[in-house]
Amino acid sequence: MPLGENARSQGTHRVRATAKADLPFIDERLRLAVPVHHDPKLRTVVHDGARRRPDDESGRTLGYPNGDGTSGPGTTIFIDEAQGLNSEAQYVLLTALSEGIVRVPGFVASGHRYAMRLAPFTMILATTHEYLLQEALRDRMRIHCRFDYYSVEDLVEVVRQRAVALRWQYESDEVLQMIARRAKAMPRQALHRNLQTCWEVAVSHDRNIITLVDAQEAFHHMEIDELGLDETDRRYLSILARGGPAPLGTLSAKLGLPPLTVQGVIEPYLIREDLITKGKSSTRILTDKGRGHIETTAWLIR
Repeated sequence: MPLGENARSQGTHRVRATAKADLPFIDERLRLAVPVHHDPKLRTVVHDGARRRPDDESGRTLGYPNGDGTSGPGTTIFIDEAQGLNSEAQYVLLTALSEGIVRVPGFVASGHRYAMRLAPFTMILATTHEYLLQEALRDRMRIHCRFDYYSVEDLVEVVRQRAVALRWQYESDEVLQMIARRAKAMPRQALHRNLQTCWEVAVSHDRNIITLVDAQEAFHHMEIDELGLDETDRRYLSILARGGPAPLGTLSAKLGLPPLTVQGVIEPYLIREDLITKGKSSTRILTDKGRGHIETTAWLIR
């Protein structure tokens, strides 16, 4: 993820995707606003910090922690799923970073655009699709941090913290390990699917503690095996086991799923776990590990 600074800021910042400037307003999608007044001589919109009331929340948000117009730390703006910003919004961000201003339209009849000066701010962009960001915007980010998938040990601690926070008791660490192993190295699946379902099964049996039996029953209902594969994943492997190497189009047709879904949702984890590999002409090939797994879980395949 990228980190950058605008022309008026100094120093570096350790964050996932960052830039420096107090960005009070970009567009409605960022849900940020600031009271402004127009300087008719400069035809510029400037911060109305001196006119803020002491109880003005926007003052604190935009780098005036006391809300009284005195300068404070710059704003940090975090934009998650940044690839969802269209080209126009990305250009606004780029202008803010490179020139330290945001141009906003004036009255429709006049057609004038006003430049709003920005105090230093830090911007963090988080995205799983970096290629969808404009190259110029990516280049403005001064620090790029790319993260690896969670280990089972890390996920065990993530699940433990959530269970403690929710006051959900569990029988032993073996329960947490089972939840973590079957999450495909993703915290969302470990927490929102696995842990939640295990707790619901425990509650259905009038227990206030998740036992190993509850966890096993939960995964049996969800048809999730010890590698975290679900019914669709195993069908994918079984197609290759029965018919040999196959191209994406064939697998897509037999699974009844769009090619992009197969390629972007199902295959990445199977490749990371060395269950499949790609051969010539991008044909999908079942590995020895994949064949061994599908043989041991054949009873789960419909």
